Amino acid sequence: MKLHGYSLNKVAELTGINAGNLSMVLNGRARAMTIGHLDALAEVFGNLLPA
Repeated sequence: MKLHGYSLNKVAELTGINAGNLSMVLNGRARAMTIGHLDALAEVFGNLLPA
């Protein structure tokens, strides 16, 4: 997120994942993410990683 200048709310908007759920995952308070959440994150960040 930092690398691309995305806020938590921007990532939530792009992925369709609730910002509260994202916050819990990023802060280590969530038990697990769903495959759907992982797919959504991969879709957003998969093509944005530096070479």
